[in-house]
Amino acid sequence: MLLTSLALSAIVPLFPATPAAAGGPVCDPGPRVYVVECNGPITMVQLDATGSTGTGTLSYSWVEECPNAMFDDPTSPTPILSIDLQGQCSNECGGIRLTVTDSTGSSTCNTAVFVQDTTPPDITCPADVTVLEGAPTDPAATGMASASDTCNSTPTVTFSDVVTPDNDPSTPLVETITRTWTADDGCYTATCDQVIYVEAEEPPMEDPYLDIKPGSCPNPINVNSGGVLPVALVGSVGFDVRDVDPSTLVLRRSDGVGGSAVPVRIRLEDVATPFDGEGCDCHTLTGDGITDLSLKFSKQQVVQMLALDGEPHFSYVELELAGQLQDGTDFAARDCVRVINP
Repeated sequence: MLLTSLALSAIVPLFPATPAAAGGPVCDPGPRVYVVECNGPITMVQLDATGSTGTGTLSYSWVEECPNAMFDDPTSPTPILSIDLQGQCSNECGGIRLTVTDSTGSSTCNTAVFVQDTTPPDITCPADVTVLEGAPTDPAATGMASASDTCNSTPTVTFSDVVTPDNDPSTPLVETITRTWTADDGCYTATCDQVIYVEAEEPPMEDPYLDIKPGSCPNPINVNSGGVLPVALVGSVGFDVRDVDPSTLVLRRSDGVGGSAVPVRIRLEDVATPFDGEGCDCHTLTGDGITDLSLKFSKQQVVQMLALDGEPHFSYVELELAGQLQDGTDFAARDCVRVINP
């Protein structure tokens, strides 16, 4: 509590003061009431009787009648009174008497000490954190708050959670946990907030599909013709072609024969559909509503660099489009061409 004038008037010294005799010493214990903010579990309060006067050398004698209180030197003009709050928010010590003696006699006076704890504890929250859905979110996994207090060496620390679901499909967030930590020193409380973001775990990347000459089955390539060879790196729910680094794309034979070719044009458009065929099976499906990476290769560069002109007429050759995602992940997708070599 805060000390008011009413509370001050209630601190009545236990000892009657003895006025100084004529010509005797003047006893001055300092303030009528020392009002001190708690400075530790055992609060130190320095009293000051140096305002006392008399003849010659003065001697001092302090007496206290207060529970959990003790002077370090009751004969000092400026003793330190140690007061143990014992888990209280305030302690009123009204029974303090000072006797001042000089060569002519002595006199007494009274004072009081009021110690109070009006300072909330200090609290520090753990850092905000992001966890995957299903992972533990208890403090052992996401961090504990720490607290300290001048008067209470072990303030109580608790927490409460408010969970807010996230319904925005464009974000990976599943929910947000606002964790409010509270430190309580028995007199006051202090709070801080930690935010825990819970995200859906990303599904593993699907193996990408390759469709050479989308809409055509089989996929013929005439070794004597020019023009371009259309190739589609097929997008799907588990493979976003926007994550591909186009500068890394090369077309080569999956058997390692020959070299490789690079695309002469790259465009994002919906031209193909994933197909789970066996071997060199093919299909005539085109767009499926998901964006693909539509590539054009020089047909003659493909024939020469991949040594297709040395293959038998009507033979099948499996080609491979290899590259990397923007994060450096390697990938490869395969489809077959039917060599027309009359």
